Amino acid sequence: MTPKPLSELTLTELHKQKSTSKSTLITLGIVAGILLLYNLYLAIFKTPNFALTTILITLIPIGVPIFSALNKINEELKNRQ
Repeated sequence: MTPKPLSELTLTELHKQKSTSKSTLITLGIVAGILLLYNLYLAIFKTPNFALTTILITLIPIGVPIFSALNKINEELKNRQ
């Protein structure tokens, strides 16, 4: 199932996608922050855990398309008003 283009969505659907994308980005940011702090703690006081570093690095490419989609949704909402 291919997603509908943004121009075919209603305003309520656009607002729902916007809030979903925003909450997903916030969640990814919180998880990345927690992993970063924990990894820094391990690096200073214990032995570093490179698996956590790998997970932290892989969260960045996951967030980029979500951020791009959020910008497109904001542009579409701005164009409709």
